[in-house]
Formats: sequence, structure tokens, C-alpha cells
Amino acid sequence: MSTVSAPNGRVLVACWTDLETDPRVAREIAWLAAEGWTVDTVGFGATPGPAVRTHYAITDAPVWSRNRALLGLALAQPSMSLRFRLLMESRMPVDVRQLALAGEYDLIFINDLDFVPWALGHTWPETVRFHLDLHEFEIPELPPGTAYLPLMLPYKKWQWARIGSPRFATRSSVAGAIANHYRDTFGIPRPAVVRNAPAYVEQSPTPVDPHHIRLIYHGHAAWARGLGVIIEAMALTDERFDLTLMLTGSAAVRDEAAAIVADTPRVRIVPPVPMSEVARALNQYDLEVMFFPPSTPGLKYALPNKLFEAVQGRLGLVSGESPSMTEIIEQYGNGVVVSGWTAPDLAATINDLTAERIRELKDASIAAAADLSAEAERARFVASIDPQGQRPE
Repeated sequence: MSTVSAPNGRVLVACWTDLETDPRVAREIAWLAAEGWTVDTVGFGATPGPAVRTHYAITDAPVWSRNRALLGLALAQPSMSLRFRLLMESRMPVDVRQLALAGEYDLIFINDLDFVPWALGHTWPETVRFHLDLHEFEIPELPPGTAYLPLMLPYKKWQWARIGSPRFATRSSVAGAIANHYRDTFGIPRPAVVRNAPAYVEQSPTPVDPHHIRLIYHGHAAWARGLGVIIEAMALTDERFDLTLMLTGSAAVRDEAAAIVADTPRVRIVPPVPMSEVARALNQYDLEVMFFPPSTPGLKYALPNKLFEAVQGRLGLVSGESPSMTEIIEQYGNGVVVSGWTAPDLAATINDLTAERIRELKDASIAAAADLSAEAERARFVASIDPQGQRPE
């Protein structure tokens, strides 16, 4: 492999996801390459695009891990570092591990907590520095019913406790409230805020029909994200409103939702579109509904991709009292905030909206779209990986 340096050096982007379908990581890779970095990646799936020099694909889980007894034994290891090496590090191609430890990379860009043990579990050349990008509000918990919960929770807590390690020269996250929490919890400089905004799309809002107002919920199918409450609220809204669901993620939840709405008037499900086409597809609607009951800290502080995609679609926003979303709605005036977390609360807020008010919300998203775009976030991202740019507040 060539060791010729790019203007900003060589970077390894490491993420325990399929990089082709992770919009945040895809943007980060493109920005790094545009800034003159030579970019290698390690993650699931195929090479995530032409900006990448070499992609190292995470291998399939070892055969032995498919045996419940052996997997349980691995998860029961008292050494958390050993658990990581057995179940995750062993799946990283040997080539990239050797190159990284030999100092091939000037910057190793860790996405979320999965690769934190790798960053902390080795002695690295002094020339290597690490950036930790915390995509969401990570908490050391697992949902009830998760397999091996008693064995996995200590590992999650062990991972979480290492967010504040001095090994990470810089950190970033997706929202101010989340960054503040990490700062206060770990006594570290406030992580830079790089929001999950997609590329700017030049388009105008579609007209609002006072007799047919189109709501949409698009994105991950999860009951915890208020999907059931939104469906329930539709039975309480007046006849002007209909709801479209454009769902991704869990096939089981999508099937459950389809069965529920089969008998629900004014609710339909449509197939998802590629990420690059979401903003265009949303443009035919009037309001994006985002209603994340704060049952966990992660949901409380959520600032989902869908908000920014809806702005690029030039929609008005309907949100629960989620502080990160409320902050944007109050700044740009492009949405309304529901008081309370029940279906009647949501329905009452929707029913109060007139066609004229919805036109105002959609027009406000025109003014917000340039600020809430990937183009605006790029400068924040570049600053986020500069150690001189992150100081205690």
C-alpha cells in the first residue's frame, strides 16, 4: 500500500455498520476526501464510494458464535477486552489492524462506541490520533427481552465509561443537548456539534389543499419512536388530514404497522425511496410528524435525520416536546410543538392547524433549508477534527 501522504494525511474511518447505507458516515467520508485526506474504511458491506482508497470489510461472525452455549461462554468472560477481541476485533481484516498499529494512519475516526475498545486496547504510535463521533445519545442499557441481557449490560457500561478517555483528541455528536450531556458527565471539552443534515435541495413547497392536508412519517419503523401514537392520533383528526408512512428498518414492525393501518381510514404505507431521493419524495406532502415520547434519554434528546430531510422537502414540522427538535422549530418558525405525549394531544395540535398556517410553516422551511444542510455542516465537521478547535467551555 502506498505511503505517500495526502495534504491532510491518511485517515481510517471505522464504523460497525454498512457504510453504503449510513448517511452520516457517507458524508464524513466525502468531506474528509474533499479536504485532502486519503481515506480508508473498515465496516460492513462493499466499498462505500469512489472517495475511498481501500475498504476493509468486516467478516461474518465466526461459526462457533452461532452456538448458544459457546456464545454465552464468550459473553461470560470477566475480561471485557477479551470479549471485544473474541466477538468483534477478530472480525476486522488482519491487514487493516496491522497497518493501523504500524502507524499507517494519521487519524483514526471512530464512529460510535463499537470500536472504542479497539482504540483503547493497544499501544499506538505517537503519530496516530483518534476522533470519536457519537452519532446518537448512547446509554449503557439494552431493551427488555434482549438476548443475553444480563451478560451484555456490563459490557455496554464498560464501553460507555470510556467515552471520556484522553485517547480521543477530539469528539463530535449530533446535537447540542447531547454534547452538553457528554461534557457534564465525563468532564471533557464539549464535543463539537455536527448535525445529520442532508445535501441542500433546491425546490419550492407544494400548494396546500385546505380539504386534503398530507401528513407523513418517514424513516425507521420503531414503536418506541411514537409510531403507534401517531397512528392512533389519526382516528382523532378531522377529515382534512391523511397520513402516509414510509418505513425502513425492522421488517417485523413494518408488518405489524401494515396490519394495524389496514383497517385505519386515511392512513397508508408506501415503499421507501433511496436516501438521495428522500427530499424530493417528501415534497408532495405538507407536514412531517415526529413524536418521540421521552422514554429513554436517547429519545428525549433525539435530533433525527428525518427533521432535516423534511426541511429539504420544504415541509412544516409537527414535533413533540423534544428539546433538540424544539430548539430548531423555535429558531426557524417552521413547525409546531405538541404539548403532551398522548394521541389526543397530538391530534388536537394537528386539528388546530389551518391551511394558511401550514403554508407559513412550509415557507419557513424555505428560509431554513440552506442553514440546515450538509453544505453548512461541512465547516463544523472540519473544525470538529481539529484538536485546537475543541476547548473546555
